[in-house]
Amino acid sequence: MADRIPLIVNPNADQIQELPSQDKLLLSGHLEFDASAAGCGDIISTGGNDAIFGIFNSTRVSNNSSIAMHAKNSGGANTEVASFVVGASNKIEFVSKGEVTAVQPACLLTVPKNYTANNADTGTGDPHEGGTNFKPISFTNTTTNVNCTTSLASNATVNSGISSITVPSAGTYLVSGCISGEKIGGAGSDDQVRFGLSKSGVQEFPSTLTYPTLTFGGSDTEEFNCTFTLPLTLSANDILCIHLSHIATSSASINLFFIFIASLSSDKDIRKKKIFCFSKNSFRIAKCSLFCLSSIIGR
Repeated sequence: MADRIPLIVNPNADQIQELPSQDKLLLSGHLEFDASAAGCGDIISTGGNDAIFGIFNSTRVSNNSSIAMHAKNSGGANTEVASFVVGASNKIEFVSKGEVTAVQPACLLTVPKNYTANNADTGTGDPHEGGTNFKPISFTNTTTNVNCTTSLASNATVNSGISSITVPSAGTYLVSGCISGEKIGGAGSDDQVRFGLSKSGVQEFPSTLTYPTLTFGGSDTEEFNCTFTLPLTLSANDILCIHLSHIATSSASINLFFIFIASLSSDKDIRKKKIFCFSKNSFRIAKCSLFCLSSIIGR
């Protein structure tokens, strides 16, 4: 089927002419497509040299302007599906008349790689930076992955599996983690072990004092648990890992571990304890249940 150009009346030339290029076609009524063939009513645009196809409402009533979308319901009546509204003070709203279905980023890593966490004196004067402190925890399985990228950090606790999740889009994320286990040895009743998150090279994001401290208990087989829940602003391609840090003289067996990250829309120092005995500091990871990232609302 050949392309056609609308004909218009040019009163200045007393002629019927093709609509000149760059001229606008003005309608006092509405434009209606009433054929029943598939594709009838479709509007296709090149978007111009900026590749932007815009729908504009150039008027307002009582400081409000909107663009509404309608469709026929099962009874044949026009039903509003959704609308974009600009109100007073340029407040912008998207109003949906039903459920919104969207593919959002989600990632779930399960079954950790067992390892022994320990501390070692590196000779730098920092008692909490040796051994496996701050090393990303490795997992075995990618249980769920939608639009995310997983990888293994070069300094992970085990040199195999998966330790990192890359966020595909910017937004505010709710990050929640939990860890539990039991003490298996060592002193360390006054340890300040931290269970935290690192982001794209930042060891403790957003800051050192963001995350809770815990001890593995005062006696062997004593159980413990620790959780954190934080709203964090992340950028596209941020890489997230979870880790244990500030381990000193105690050791424990981990029984449960998870981290859950959900998009809601798509940065202090700690006093260092002077501990000089590190030989008995070991923390054997027995089981970490999951590392999960999910986006609920998107950007």
